[in-house]
Amino acid sequence: SCVNSNDGPQIPQVDIKKMFSVGGQRLVAARAEALKNGGVAALRPVGEAALEFGKCVTKCFVEEKNGDGFCYEKKRWFFV
Repeated sequence: SCVNSNDGPQIPQVDIKKMFSVGGQRLVAARAEALKNGGVAALRPVGEAALEFGKCVTKCFVEEKNGDGFCYEKKRWFFV
């Protein structure tokens, strides 16, 4: 959660939306590479489920719940 004063711990600002986007791109790339390997075919349903879960978390956490920004984005004056 965000700090309510300048005396609290200072956390470097990051772009969470970008972090989720880059993470999703890496997962999709890793999935494509893994599917080239015939030995992982049995794990495909697990991988597909993980990707769908990731999409759901991204939609809920990034797009819907925090669509207007995250708390630290609204309180920039607490960052050094």
